[in-house]
Amino acid sequence: MRSLASRGIPVALLAGVLALVVHQTWAGTPVTGESLLQLLVFSLPIAGIYAINAAGLVVVHSATGIFNLAHGAIGMFCAFVFWEINVNRGLPLWLSLVLVIGVVAPAIGLILDAGLMRRLKHAPVMMRLVGTVGLMVALMGLARLIWSPQNSYPTQPIGGIGGIEIAGVMLTWSRLITLSVAIALAIGLHLLLRGTWLGIAMRASVDNEHLAALNGISPARISSLAWVIGAVTAATAGILIAPEVGNMSVDTLSLLVINSFAAAVFGRLRSLGMAYCGALLLGLTMTFSTMFLNFEGRWVGVPSNLPLIALFVVLFVLPQAALPTGRVLRSFPVERLPSPRTVGVWSTVWLVLAGVMAMTASNVAVSRLSSGVALAVVLLGMVPLMGWAGIPFLAPLALAGVGAFVSLWAGGSVTDLFLGGMATGLIAMVLALPALRLDGLYMALCSVALAVVVGALVLQQPEVLGNQRRLDELTLAGIDLTEPRAFLVYAALWYLVIALSLTALRRRSYGRRLVALRDSEVAAACVGIRSTWTKATVFGLTGLIAGIGGGLYAQGARFAAVEQFPMILGLTLVLSMMVMGVGTVSAPMASALVAVLFTTMVHDWAPGSFSSSLELLAPGLAVLALIDMPRGQIPLVCDLFRRHPVRGGVTVLSGVVTAFAAAWLGLPGGIACAVVVLAAVAGGIVATVLAERRQGLLDPFGAGGPGADVADLRGGITVQIRPIDVIGMERELKVEVRGG
Repeated sequence: MRSLASRGIPVALLAGVLALVVHQTWAGTPVTGESLLQLLVFSLPIAGIYAINAAGLVVVHSATGIFNLAHGAIGMFCAFVFWEINVNRGLPLWLSLVLVIGVVAPAIGLILDAGLMRRLKHAPVMMRLVGTVGLMVALMGLARLIWSPQNSYPTQPIGGIGGIEIAGVMLTWSRLITLSVAIALAIGLHLLLRGTWLGIAMRASVDNEHLAALNGISPARISSLAWVIGAVTAATAGILIAPEVGNMSVDTLSLLVINSFAAAVFGRLRSLGMAYCGALLLGLTMTFSTMFLNFEGRWVGVPSNLPLIALFVVLFVLPQAALPTGRVLRSFPVERLPSPRTVGVWSTVWLVLAGVMAMTASNVAVSRLSSGVALAVVLLGMVPLMGWAGIPFLAPLALAGVGAFVSLWAGGSVTDLFLGGMATGLIAMVLALPALRLDGLYMALCSVALAVVVGALVLQQPEVLGNQRRLDELTLAGIDLTEPRAFLVYAALWYLVIALSLTALRRRSYGRRLVALRDSEVAAACVGIRSTWTKATVFGLTGLIAGIGGGLYAQGARFAAVEQFPMILGLTLVLSMMVMGVGTVSAPMASALVAVLFTTMVHDWAPGSFSSSLELLAPGLAVLALIDMPRGQIPLVCDLFRRHPVRGGVTVLSGVVTAFAAAWLGLPGGIACAVVVLAAVAGGIVATVLAERRQGLLDPFGAGGPGADVADLRGGITVQIRPIDVIGMERELKVEVRGG
């Protein structure tokens, strides 16, 4: 009863706000029986597209536990394949549909399931979401590589021109086909899931995978079937919606699926019937806004963003998820905290590198590095939220945009960065309070909707960043920071100060509380940790840092505009940060430098469609590393360096010396990067060989030679002793283990 009352008051307030909006924007169209019938006719095809997409999302999530953010990208790719074989190659329409929906889409589903998704099935929610983000980015890059964005790809509606007239509304054949396909899909999936052995097996596998396996059900086959259904529905929706958008675009077709999230969430990602009801309500709402309401001026973008506003509403009124209990707390090691000595050494190295880059790099390279360091500061805010507390958040640039606006509105000075950060932190806390009741997946979906809505409705306003805000001068202690080289050092100092502050915070009780919440919220509550307050404060901390980073980004560019903070860039940066190691303060800088590297490659070293596509394709494919190393690459590299300090040092030194030599010789960027990588690898190999020779541990008999195996007396297991094991025993025991 208390839960119902707590939701009833906000719902009543929301209903009052909606009534006020309708009253203020009413266009004066009379409400008659004919106009209501027209409303229904207009909305049904829109609802059909939403329903087809929502059905695929629900089936995949129900069977595998993975919410596929790449659903729209799969549909986009299949739509381009359909254009290629039907329009460009001239195959008949019916054969093109059979090939794409019956062959290409199922093949994509099987490949994704076997190659990636089956291995991510039991990963944490954040890893599963980021895995699908990587898949989306990779498919977008692959599509741009095959079909150049500079060309046009017009398609004709399926069914041709013409249609039937209902209540004075022409329902075209293509929209009638869309509606028919949605109805047929609903009937087919209902019969499959409720009336066949496969459907029963799928539902049994969802309820208890291990118990289903004991009864002869193959969870792998069930997973493959779900991904085939998901890919087929994505392809169908992509082909049907492509003619409606005119000239096909990779970004437009990939992100249209976001509008279907509200319908899928309306069904709690489990019920197909409720998802279809949500799609119908969504279609009616969008059609109602265009027929009876008049949004103009600053609010002209509201109708196109109504699905995301509806997603907020649905998430807001959902019952609170129960806290998970009786589960494995952690399947990965926690990042090791660096010692004060390590922090001091690497801080000095960072300052020296920043100074060297500022003095030796070209003006263009320095400007790009400055922008990269500023974006790295934005990503530093994700470390306590995603890395320590384990809360998925996919809208870092939305917070950065708010911080950039407030900083430049206040004047854009150095001290105004604090004002922008504090304002963003306060806004983040306020926005987080109603969302704290959401679990990981719903929180991630809420952040995706936040990124789109903030960019389209808030930052787009003329008083915010719709009209470009400029910064004419920026000084600190008499130093002109508008000079790119000075600004790079200034931005590097900001990054260093915030990174050191986060490192110190992680060592304190607050950092330990965040990690406890990530491991088990129930256990954390049992020891007296207030989860609501802790989550709210970490959102505030994230907003503070991201706001400072956004202001720093605007200072470096000397202007701020809404185009600087696109959602897809934020998703790519979060993906790269997860691959590097979201729990470390080094990951944001590594991610930003990788982004700068790709930008330089696209614009300077190898301009063209291939390198432009690689800018998206490479980060997307890098997500494969998360399968075996869920905590990222940086913790792995640090562990290797800790166990083999000499080899690691030689590797780094070889790369650094070669980089300076390449810069002194003036080698082209692409060749220089290749030479640096080869030199680092060669240095590591040489160091390894010399170390083993020095210790006399090269095995002339091979891995299985005499004396290579020894019995483990604790368990009777035969294990292999490697040279590195002997070295470790000598160091620990401080004796000579090897005999003469």
